[in-house]
Amino acid sequence: MRVVIPSVNYGDLLAVTLPAWAKVCPLHAITVVTSPEDHETQRVADGVGVRVYVTDAWRRHDPSWPIPDHWDGLWRERGRKDRTPTMNKALAMDEAFGFVASDTPAPRPGEPCLALDADCYPVGQLPDLDDLHAGVLYGCRRFEGYPDLSRGPEIVLKGRITKSQHASAIAVGGGYFQLFRYRPGRRFGSYPGADGYDYDFAFLWARGVVLQGIHVLHFGETHRNWEGRVTPRWTPEVSGHD
Repeated sequence: MRVVIPSVNYGDLLAVTLPAWAKVCPLHAITVVTSPEDHETQRVADGVGVRVYVTDAWRRHDPSWPIPDHWDGLWRERGRKDRTPTMNKALAMDEAFGFVASDTPAPRPGEPCLALDADCYPVGQLPDLDDLHAGVLYGCRRFEGYPDLSRGPEIVLKGRITKSQHASAIAVGGGYFQLFRYRPGRRFGSYPGADGYDYDFAFLWARGVVLQGIHVLHFGETHRNWEGRVTPRWTPEVSGHD
């Protein structure tokens, strides 16, 4: 199994979520992918004992990957005049997984792969990996709000639960949790920002399944960090727990 967690300037959140994922996933399977400048993320990953993959892919574009035409409109809305990547999360994950040429060897055909977000905290357990079907993309539901970790994340949510996050399309297409068996040649791609790639990736699969035995708590902020981290650092005062 391979698990990749992208984190650029998310060390404050990763310090809480990574130990939790290390209890859900095999420690040897986890890779945190980050930028050369993000020493905090590297320290957090080293402290937990997981592999760190450092790359400059965040601000590079892979010319072999055609960017969808609709990105022109998105860039205009954001006041951007070019397609120079600001947060090419997709390409960084491709390298960390070994989906493209990198220091990481390619996965075995059919090997389980799990892509996660650094600001999501797991509640529950992964399914038996032997039960995963080829050609299926597995997702899980995401709940918005800061967990009171001192009382248990299933007991108290500091914040609002967003009902729209229960939709199956979001639960499978959202890049915060995408589990699948590797198919040679299939990859996340290369995109100007951290959004859009996940739903394009979801459309590559014949079927999507929402897992019932696990969900995640999202205690970052939605739709604000797609071109790089702009939100304030997370502190216990923000979440409301001691």
